[in-house]
Amino acid sequence: MGHDKLRKFAENEHFSCLLQPAASALLADGYFALRDHEVKGHWAARFGNGGDIVLELGCGKGEYTLDLARRDISRNFIGVDIKGARLWKGAKAATEQALPNVAFLRTRIEFIRAFFAPGEVSGIWLTFPDPQMRKENARLTAPVFLERYRTFLKPGGKVRLKTDSQFLYRYTLALCEANGLAVKVAREDLYGGPRDLEPALYEVQTFYEKMFLEQGYKIYYLEFTLDHEGAIVSPPDFDAQAWRAVEGPRQLFGRDTAETRRQKLRGKAAGLLLLFLCAGFSLRAQERPCSLQAAALYGWNTGFSHYGGVQLLADLPFHRNFEGGACMEALTPGVFGGTVVARPLLPLPVGALFLETGMNVRFFPVWRIWEGNLALRLGYRMDYVHVQCGLHGRMIFDMDHAEGGHPLQEPCNLQYLLAVRLRPATSRWNAGAGVANFDEAACYRTWEPFFFLHGRYDCSAHLRLRTRVAWKPAGMFHMNASLFGVLVRLGLEYSF
Repeated sequence: MGHDKLRKFAENEHFSCLLQPAASALLADGYFALRDHEVKGHWAARFGNGGDIVLELGCGKGEYTLDLARRDISRNFIGVDIKGARLWKGAKAATEQALPNVAFLRTRIEFIRAFFAPGEVSGIWLTFPDPQMRKENARLTAPVFLERYRTFLKPGGKVRLKTDSQFLYRYTLALCEANGLAVKVAREDLYGGPRDLEPALYEVQTFYEKMFLEQGYKIYYLEFTLDHEGAIVSPPDFDAQAWRAVEGPRQLFGRDTAETRRQKLRGKAAGLLLLFLCAGFSLRAQERPCSLQAAALYGWNTGFSHYGGVQLLADLPFHRNFEGGACMEALTPGVFGGTVVARPLLPLPVGALFLETGMNVRFFPVWRIWEGNLALRLGYRMDYVHVQCGLHGRMIFDMDHAEGGHPLQEPCNLQYLLAVRLRPATSRWNAGAGVANFDEAACYRTWEPFFFLHGRYDCSAHLRLRTRVAWKPAGMFHMNASLFGVLVRLGLEYSF
């Protein structure tokens, strides 16, 4: 765990200004029936005074909350964020400086109404939140959030938005207009016009605000109230696509911002989808988090001579008793395929049983055919052994005779795999050997058994190198087998 997080989490337990409620207690009755926390309605007692309470939602390291608190000791300021390692810095500073009017709350903003009673909060700051250009309900100024805020905001209480995003500014302004919310201040360039607002607006700056100003970006500011009858609705005339285009590419610290990367990759959406939906199945005996893998292949056999390709894979353990994944591949000469797999597991005292269902589609544009593969296999895996056995069938279609033609159907064929490993799954490196008659990553049957050697090396906690060499001797186990080949696969895997 990076950035000394474990130490920070331990220290967080001792900061009296930091409240870290358990989400399980809030959600005991379900997401839509949050249980109130005991602090709700009692913040004045916690601070020991009757001063107004101001929130900063998404406060990060809390520097903005701290600066506001130093400037106005008559009011109480609460920074809210879900990241404990970030809140550590603000809580530590508040403790060391003995600031009596500062508190921090570690929770999701979706749960905010469980902590504040009606009329308990006099103001809200939203400082440089993610504009969430493609997810309206994730924006901190979306109707779903404003409805939460107004359950505890005093009449006339102000919501203050500071942002570098013209998209978020325009969206929020359009929302205010659509709902008749009173806009007190609207500045398209806070620092470029007259500085006639309260000094704290200009003098108190977040870390990101300073960086945006150094790079020449405008800072937008909007101040409005939530005094409104009826439900708050989305702005019907807001053209999100047009304003995303106006925002254009952005950079932070010399790098593209997250939204800019999304915009640049929009034309490569298919590639990203492949990367995140593909599944890798090398050395699956270990319990592990999600992983992404890119692999290069090179082979030679008597059918295709020299060939190569790439595979993009991902392993997606949705639950400790259920795994899923997918694989996309492109091989020369002109073979393209995709696979999805579902794998429920039954843990045993040693290892686990699993039932694997795989579906694969492959296209052969050169030969104008495509094939569909379906496999059902029962397996067992542990640290040192991986065994699978099942049935496989496929259908082959002629692209030029799709209408009225009949696909070539194959009866069910037996699939099998036996792999052994030298070391436990938790070892930094591992190696092993096996025999199989199907491709683990792509599910299709290769007709003739092949031997393989495989290995991995953990370069770091998240990055590992995988390699596999398979060879297919002619005639092995099959009197009519004639295809001899060698395939080398080298992959780089990232787990998270």
